[in-house]
Amino acid sequence: MTTLLSASGLVQPTASLTTPTWPLAPPADILRSNQKDMYYQNVLYDRVRQVVQRRWGTRFYMRHEKRLRMGTNVLYYMLTTLAGTPTLGEEYCSILQMQSGTQTYPGLGRRVLLIALTVGGPSFLVWLAEYYRRGWSGGNISKPCKGQENTSLLRQTLVKVLDDVTDPTRRSQILEHWSMLHRTVFYFFGTYYHLAKRLTRIRYTPTRPVHPSQTRMGYEILGVLLLIQMIVKLAQAVRQSSEGITAHPALSQSPLGSTIPMENVSEIPHTTPTDQSESHDYSSTTSFEKCTLCLSFRQDTAATPCGHLFCWTCVFEWCNNKAECPLCRQSVDITKIVRVYNY
Repeated sequence: MTTLLSASGLVQPTASLTTPTWPLAPPADILRSNQKDMYYQNVLYDRVRQVVQRRWGTRFYMRHEKRLRMGTNVLYYMLTTLAGTPTLGEEYCSILQMQSGTQTYPGLGRRVLLIALTVGGPSFLVWLAEYYRRGWSGGNISKPCKGQENTSLLRQTLVKVLDDVTDPTRRSQILEHWSMLHRTVFYFFGTYYHLAKRLTRIRYTPTRPVHPSQTRMGYEILGVLLLIQMIVKLAQAVRQSSEGITAHPALSQSPLGSTIPMENVSEIPHTTPTDQSESHDYSSTTSFEKCTLCLSFRQDTAATPCGHLFCWTCVFEWCNNKAECPLCRQSVDITKIVRVYNY
């Protein structure tokens, strides 16, 4: 007795030992379904955000924004995928999830894994990377033995990679590039739009008749454009890295242009933390780089007309509710908020 998909989209048991071959959903329906799901997730998030802001205030909302976003996504998938029903986007496009290989409806365990990877996959990877980074970077630093040099070099390389993963700016860049690469593969082959569905081997089958001309909609051109964009970004990153390496020797020059011998660099007087605290109030770099709204490191720094710096999303959420600077209470036109790059 096996469980198969019926033509109407319902799950029915059958005694047949052979499984039929169900057609695959067109890439256009998969894209449209994803767009609809994102729309309804944003609608649900807006409702939750309004309730939280009215009940606990904007500061509480800013502090727990990421958790609220994750919680609303979990709630959305619990009411749809976990309950064994299509999402609103899948229902709108008349497509149904199908386990690749067996061509059956995904079981409960696979659906739970799909939700966990979709909602908490990146956060779990960051936590895991931070855990191993603390473990590998800590400990006693001693001169490695002759047989441990290769192991020590590999460990240092892994620590550098984990530093990039745990750094917010580098992490966003890595996720953006990986997402672009995965979308490029989808545009060429039209199989898995989400990485979580690729890992769980969940595909889509239509629950309505599909004309053969609708199976391929010519998304290869989008894949080519994304591939060109990735190559251009990679070339820019390589050029910036090479420019940073060539510009590094200039850091050892004095303001008058005379080069300081490298052996005398250690003789240059350095400012102590006490002197820095007397001349500036920026003795703690951590507090200086934090957003005063979310109390975390600034991401996508934005500046108000009065000169105060916040996260881009934080200051926009604030000004949408109250058009004034959170610090000096000066009136702010939301169209005058500008992004600050390379800061």
